[in-house]
Amino acid sequence: MGWMAADRKPAIDPQAVIATNLAAAQRAFREGRAFEPRGQSAFDRYNTVLALDPSNAAARQGIDQIADRFAAQAGMAIARGQVAAAIVALDSLRRVRPEHRQLKDLQAQLEAAQETFAAAVPERVEPAPAPKAAPTSVASTSLQQNVDAQARAVAQAAEALKRDQQQLANAQQQFAAKIEAAEAQLAAARKEVVQAPPAPAVEAPAAATPAPSLRLAHIVRPEYPQDALIKGAEGWVNVRMSVTPAGNVLDPRVEQSSNGTLFNRAAITAVRKWRYEPFAASEPQHVTVRVDFRMEERH
Repeated sequence: MGWMAADRKPAIDPQAVIATNLAAAQRAFREGRAFEPRGQSAFDRYNTVLALDPSNAAARQGIDQIADRFAAQAGMAIARGQVAAAIVALDSLRRVRPEHRQLKDLQAQLEAAQETFAAAVPERVEPAPAPKAAPTSVASTSLQQNVDAQARAVAQAAEALKRDQQQLANAQQQFAAKIEAAEAQLAAARKEVVQAPPAPAVEAPAAATPAPSLRLAHIVRPEYPQDALIKGAEGWVNVRMSVTPAGNVLDPRVEQSSNGTLFNRAAITAVRKWRYEPFAASEPQHVTVRVDFRMEERH
């Protein structure tokens, strides 16, 4: 665990937000969550990073990987004759990277596949009425069987096309909802950074004597909350406390936290057990420390 102690801490650390979202995006991509779930997908996480740092190379490379995956899915769907799946994959590719190098070629392949599919659907042939006086022959029976088979093929093709169209409509609706959620998350991230509250003012010393330098002598690592482990959540807690001349911690309390109250209790419990080196002073000294909770530091 990394520990930081200082009298002032910013309410939001953009670099920490960027690092956390990059790690979460890479993990989501490896687990196959390029677009889902909403707000936790690799695409959403990378866009959050770009909202804070538009030139971030890792985020741009990650979105390129997502686009390449959609391009591969579109190519496989076209090769298998899955027209609806290919349309959805190409639409996703176009939204992620409209200038992708394979987009025009894949679109041309899809159009050719659609033309081939349309040409392969046989037209319904109405059987000619047999002469009433002529007896039924083996040839006429065979012709009737062919006509019936063609009619069944037409009906099956029409039903398959209807299903593909319905799947495409559903996929487009879901994708539109995901894009809307991603845009909302980006707007919220920008607003959070712009409207971040100012750092708390440093308390003026009671006397002209400079405050003694506080040095940690013993640190207790906090236990990672079980709820946070299940959710895969990370965060930090700013704890304000008093340190006696003997080095004991008094009255620790939470000033700010990045993830609601999820980590508050664990941070306070750990800080109560900290000890500082004794110092020469007549009054306790006030200090603010940040307790970080990072999943990768548990391994």
